[in-house]
Amino acid sequence: MLHDMPIDPIDLRNLRPGSRPNHFFIAPARYGNLGADALSPPLPLPADRLFALACTVILRQPRVRQAALDKGRRQARFEQRSAGFGFVDDIDIAAEPLDANQSALALYSRSRLGYWDFGVNRRRAFGWLNQICAEVSPALPPLESAD
Repeated sequence: MLHDMPIDPIDLRNLRPGSRPNHFFIAPARYGNLGADALSPPLPLPADRLFALACTVILRQPRVRQAALDKGRRQARFEQRSAGFGFVDDIDIAAEPLDANQSALALYSRSRLGYWDFGVNRRRAFGWLNQICAEVSPALPPLESAD
C-alpha cells in the first residue's frame, strides 16, 4: 500500500545517521550535513523533474516498492527486499532545488536488520544515483564505482 507521506518522513537536511555500519547517506553539499558519507552532484534539472526521474529509475529496480510519497516536498520512501532472504531495506530520497534549473538528490539507504550491511547500501546508493545521472546526461562520468 502506498502511503501519502507522513510515514514520519526523515529530515534528510539534518540527518545524523547512527554509528552502526548498516547505512549509506549521499547528500547535496548545501545540506552541510556532517553525517553524509558522500556528496551528491548538482544536476541540470529543476527539482520537480529530478524527483520524478529519480522515482521512475528507482521503481525500475528489482524487488522495489514505493512506501510513501510527498510530491509537494519532493520526498519519497522506498523498500527493497534482498534477493536471497527477503530482508527489507529502507531508502528515502529528497530532491533539493539549487536554483531554477539545477538540483541535487539526497539518498539515505539503510538496513532494517543487522549490524553490518556488507556494503549493500553503499553499492545501492551509488548504483541508483549513477543511473539517475546517466539519464540526466549520458556525458556525466560515474560518481564512484558501485562495486
